[in-house]
Amino acid sequence: MKHFVHFWWITIARGVLAILTSLAIVAVPDAVRALFLQPLAVMYSVVALAVYGILDSTLVWIASFNTDALWPRIAQRFQSFLGICSGTLLLTVLFEHMQLLWFFYLMGFQLLTIAIGEFVTASHLSKHHHSTWARLTGWLAVVGGLLLIILAASYAQSLTYRLIAWVLYFYLLAFGLLQCGIGALMLYITPRSHPEIS
Repeated sequence: MKHFVHFWWITIARGVLAILTSLAIVAVPDAVRALFLQPLAVMYSVVALAVYGILDSTLVWIASFNTDALWPRIAQRFQSFLGICSGTLLLTVLFEHMQLLWFFYLMGFQLLTIAIGEFVTASHLSKHHHSTWARLTGWLAVVGGLLLIILAASYAQSLTYRLIAWVLYFYLLAFGLLQCGIGALMLYITPRSHPEIS
């Protein structure tokens, strides 16, 4: 990273955003018991995830300006572009016609694109601090994306809002905690070893 010392706060901000979104999503299925309120709960989760995707992708876009290598910068901007497009589609075109099955597939493929960006960025980071911990978020996105696609393909008839909420909760919580941990490690490592990497 060109300014590694400035990159840590973006990573922590992405982590905090993911944790807050996970808590917002999981609070609804416990609060909503009545069957007639379930569509509102689904709509709430779609909006929360769409807004999360747009904000997280914006942070990734900002992070790309602190990346000096070409491929990590391209991967981050591509990840950011897809995230903003997906979030915007969820809020506009697809929102009126959204089905839970489509939602699972869309989120699954979105997580797989996130994984690519995370792996490319982590590969660049690990060259500077000789560590592979930054790849954990990429592997988590792969597992989460494949899980959502498998659930949609194999259990389409039994998908419930509560199941969706809990799957997304655990993914976002784990992703957020990992991002916060990685950001904290960056903050810890940077002043001691790499005040500025170019």
